[in-house]
Amino acid sequence: MKSSDKNRLSQQARDAIFRRDWQTLGRAASAMLQEAPHDAETLFLAGVHAKSQQEYALAIDYFRRGFEIDPERHDLTVELASQLMRTKEHSEAHGLLVSVGARLSNSPYYSDMAATTFIGLGLPSEALPHAKNAYDLQPEVDLFAGNLASCCGFVGETARAIELYESLLAKRPGNRRNHYFLSKLRKAVDHNHIDVMKGILSDDPESDSRNIFLLFALGKECEDLALWADAFSWYQRGCRAAASLRPDGLDLELEKLRAGASRPVNRATRGPGEQTLKSDYQHVFIVGLPRSGSTLVERALANHTQVQSVGETRYFEQALEQVFGDIPSALSEFSACDPEQNAAVANAYIAALRFRLGPESTVIEKLPLNFNFVPAIASAFPQASFIYTHREPEAACFSMYKQLFGSECLFSYDLEDVAHYFTAHSEFRAQFAKELPERWIEISYEQLVAEPHALISALLERLSLPIEAACFNPETNSSASMTASATQVRAPIHKGASQIWRNFKPHLQPMLTVLAEGMAPENASS
Repeated sequence: MKSSDKNRLSQQARDAIFRRDWQTLGRAASAMLQEAPHDAETLFLAGVHAKSQQEYALAIDYFRRGFEIDPERHDLTVELASQLMRTKEHSEAHGLLVSVGARLSNSPYYSDMAATTFIGLGLPSEALPHAKNAYDLQPEVDLFAGNLASCCGFVGETARAIELYESLLAKRPGNRRNHYFLSKLRKAVDHNHIDVMKGILSDDPESDSRNIFLLFALGKECEDLALWADAFSWYQRGCRAAASLRPDGLDLELEKLRAGASRPVNRATRGPGEQTLKSDYQHVFIVGLPRSGSTLVERALANHTQVQSVGETRYFEQALEQVFGDIPSALSEFSACDPEQNAAVANAYIAALRFRLGPESTVIEKLPLNFNFVPAIASAFPQASFIYTHREPEAACFSMYKQLFGSECLFSYDLEDVAHYFTAHSEFRAQFAKELPERWIEISYEQLVAEPHALISALLERLSLPIEAACFNPETNSSASMTASATQVRAPIHKGASQIWRNFKPHLQPMLTVLAEGMAPENASS
C-alpha cells in the first residue's frame, strides 16, 4: 500500500471514530488489513472497530499485535490494558498502564481511559494523576470532569470533588447521577439542593425508575436536616423504583446465599510434608452484611505497619471459576474435592492479587458478600481468619434499605425483604461461628464505636499483631476508599450513626415485624 493511500485511509478511519461512524471505520480498517496487515496503525484501527462491535476477543488480538509491533504507542497500550481489564487479566493490564507513564501527557482521551481502567482495577490513587491530566488538558469535557470528581471522592479530595460536581451541575442541572454523588459528599445544611432536585422531579414526566438517583439523594439530604418523615418518603419511593427493576431480587439473593454458605468446609488434609499453597501472607477476610462497619475495621487494621488491604475484589470468585469452570460447579464440588483443587483456587487468587501486594505480612480482603463463599474460602485457605462485622438487626437492615447499591444487594429495596434476608444470613453466621471457632472473629459495630480502644486491641491480639497506636485512629488512614462509607471513614470514630434508625421507627413496622418473628429474642433490640 502506498504511503499516501495508507494516510488517506487512516485519516478517514480516525474521522469516523470521532463521528462514531463505525460502518465507515470498518470499511477503512478492512481495506488497510488487506494491504498492510502487519502495520501498527492498521491493527489499532481494526481493534477500535472490533471494540465498537463488542467483539472484545478480536479487539484484544488486534491491539496486542499492534502493541508488539510498536510498544511505544500509548494508544495501543491503553486500549489493550482496557480490554484486558474486561477479560479479568488485571495483572497484565496494570503492568501496561504503569509502563505507559508520561507518554500520556498530551493525550486527554487516553489519560481518561487510563484513569477509568485504574479505577476498574480498584486503584483510584493510581488513576488520579491521569484523571487530572485529562481534565487539565480539556476542562470543558464533562466526561473528564466527572471522572476526576469521582476519583477525587475516592481518594479523599472531597472539597475538589464537590467543586467539580457543582460546576458540572451548573452546566447541566438535570444530571441525576451528579446530584446523587454530590449529596453523598457533603452534609446538607439548608434546603437549597433539595429544592433544586424537587424542581427536576416536578418537571419530569418519566417514571421513578429514571429518577432513582434523585430519590435517594433527596432522602439522604432530608435525613441530614432531621426531616425524618420526608426522608423516609423519598427513600421508600427510591426503593420501590429500584425494586421494580428486579422484582425477584430477594429470591435471587437468597439462592446465591444458600448455594455457597450452606456447603461444608473441605476438611481433607494433604500428604505429610506436602506444601502446595505458595503464600507468604497471613490472609484475613472481612465479611458480613454491607453497612455494618466493615470499612471502619479494615481501615483501622490497615493503619498497622504489618497489614495491607486490597479493598474489595472479586478475585476469589474468579479463582473458583478458573479452577472449577463456573461458580455452580465450584459450589457443588469444593467441599468434597481433592485438596489440590482447593490449593489451586488459593494459588489462583494469590496470583490475581500479586500486582497489588506489598511487603506487609497480613493481607486483608474486605468484601462483605464474600460471606457467601466462607466455606469455600476456609477450604482454600486453611489458616485464614475471618472477621465478621455486625450491627443491631434494626440498624443493619435500615442502613441497607436506605443505601443505593445498584445491581448488588437486591434484597435491600423492600423493608420485609431486607429483614427476611437478614434472618437467613444470621443462621449461616451462627453456623460459621460454630464450625470455625478459632478462625471466626465477630466485631459489634455498636461496641466498636463505644469502646474502640478495647475492641481494636482485642482484634489485634486475635490476629497475633502487636498493638500500634495508629490503629485507634482509622481516620488518619490516607488510602483510597471506593465503598459507600468513603466519606464517613475519614472522620474520627463516633457513635452518631448507631441509633439513627430509631428516628424512622414509626415507618419501619413491616421490617420490625419480620425481624421479631425471625430472630432469636437475644438478638433483637427493643
